[in-house]
Amino acid sequence: VDRLRSSTLELDQQGGLISQENYYPFGGTAWWAARSAVEAKYKTVRYSGKERDASGLYYYGFRYYAPWLQRWINPDPAGDVDGLNAYNFVSNNPVMLIDKDGRVGERIAAAYAPNEPALPSYFKDTYLSEASNDQVTADARAGALWNDPPRFLGAGYAYAPAWYYNANLQQRIDLLNERSWMSHGIVTTLFNHDHDTVKKPYEITSRHWNNVDEFTNTYTPEKWMIQSNFKASKSNDYHASDVIRYQYETVSKSLGFFGVLPSLVENQYVMNTKTLSITSGLESSTPHLLDLYLNETPIGKGTSISLTEFQMEAMWVQRQIDPVLDPISHFTLGVKPINHFKL
Repeated sequence: VDRLRSSTLELDQQGGLISQENYYPFGGTAWWAARSAVEAKYKTVRYSGKERDASGLYYYGFRYYAPWLQRWINPDPAGDVDGLNAYNFVSNNPVMLIDKDGRVGERIAAAYAPNEPALPSYFKDTYLSEASNDQVTADARAGALWNDPPRFLGAGYAYAPAWYYNANLQQRIDLLNERSWMSHGIVTTLFNHDHDTVKKPYEITSRHWNNVDEFTNTYTPEKWMIQSNFKASKSNDYHASDVIRYQYETVSKSLGFFGVLPSLVENQYVMNTKTLSITSGLESSTPHLLDLYLNETPIGKGTSISLTEFQMEAMWVQRQIDPVLDPISHFTLGVKPINHFKL
């Protein structure tokens, strides 16, 4: 088990692997492996050592918890002792707090002795709490805080992308969908969305029924990869940002990390002539390149719209020319949430 008492590893009497599972902060499965599908389905004690029933709910004693909602489905039996939100799970801080019986969360260090890390390494860099919006960085050296290139940080530095959490993201997305209700309707009804949760769980392809518009992108908790977005129809009835919004919600909810936002957004295999021309010869990670990319290039403008919708802002951009497909390039943006999330 890990420090949350989650069941991560099952072995048989000979020490052979039965199943192995790691979890996202709010209880969704990050990855799992098993000796056989038949044996794996009998595993019921999972996240934080609690039993998960056939409906996917965890029973804590006083309440049931829905990991895909990141909320209790029952109000706090003690009223508002843990805040005005009676459905709040561990104060939206599952990294530092644990709930043992469905009432009030407590600090993990006070509940259990430290064991192995509860989260994959890419989750250990940063956590953004709803209460403070403060960034906590595991490596406090200047380079880790101010984006110095890894080559300047010394042998002891191991780079791991950060991630952020926005507890109000569902309200934000619902509001955007209402404002662009026609576009949202097109994306939900006139597109086929191909999302294979087994072979490529983080990748999703959305194809319009017109057979000329297609969007393939990958969404992990710490990085979004905008891979292939073609809108040959030139239709103004919907926009790429409408598709990205739908894709993120689909992938993140199916894998249990909805509300988690990345620190990196990469536009892969950019072949747009204007974008490549405007950014040609400019030094990466400079304010000048960032300004031109976001405000003067078609690819950058589209990315900027999505960042605004998800209440994120770009800090820097790097251009890397593909070694095989030169001058086709990859543009990586370092992003962070705006100072205060607003609807």
